[in-house]
Amino acid sequence: MEELKVSDSILSATEDGVLKFDTVSSLSIVKLAEQSFFVVLVTADNKTLELTPDHHLPVGETCCATLMKAKDVALGQLVWTVSSSDYNGVATPIVEIKSNYARGLHSPVLVHGGFPIVQGVVTSFDSIRMVKIASYFVPLWHKLCSWTGIC
Repeated sequence: MEELKVSDSILSATEDGVLKFDTVSSLSIVKLAEQSFFVVLVTADNKTLELTPDHHLPVGETCCATLMKAKDVALGQLVWTVSSSDYNGVATPIVEIKSNYARGLHSPVLVHGGFPIVQGVVTSFDSIRMVKIASYFVPLWHKLCSWTGIC
């Protein structure tokens, strides 16, 4: 995450769970020096993801229309993970929840409304309503930033 830059192409999921590449927008958050409390989620397929308590991620049997804040995720809750060997999304239960206090905040906002895959887990920068709204406005913002160079 520390090396992620505006206009990088990263793997993401669409609202219906299809995996595709999307572009990192200038609206993404990167605060390397900031310290914060994190919820640490461990999945049954051994993926570990650190999120701030209010960060969202898709949950449930289907990806990705239902989002939940990390602080509200419970043991056994299904989240969506991706295997690097076959790039398929799979509903995977949470088997451990821990906490951590660490440095570095990151929240990629993608140009075309994709859900970023971070450390093998599908995530979201905000609620489903805000993701849908952003999918209309972020592409225009990204083009304006590219054309003017002021963002």
